[in-house]
Amino acid sequence: HTRCLSDWSSDVCCSDLLSLRRSFAVREGVRLTAEAQSFNLLNHANFNQPDAFADQPLTFGKIFSAKAPRQIQFALRVAF
Repeated sequence: HTRCLSDWSSDVCCSDLLSLRRSFAVREGVRLTAEAQSFNLLNHANFNQPDAFADQPLTFGKIFSAKAPRQIQFALRVAF
């Protein structure tokens, strides 16, 4: 579990990371590695900064976007 503070004016962001890896010997001199990685595993909402333009009262202080949602990737490697 990783927590970061991107700058002094923002809230804390959460990024739950998980990586699993397993290697198998296929035959002599050949290895197969399977890997799964997850970013933001618990899918916490990490919002971007609110709009800071005070001359636009309809959007001032509102949040219109967020950082990346849960991402999962898989890899399969053959080393010989």
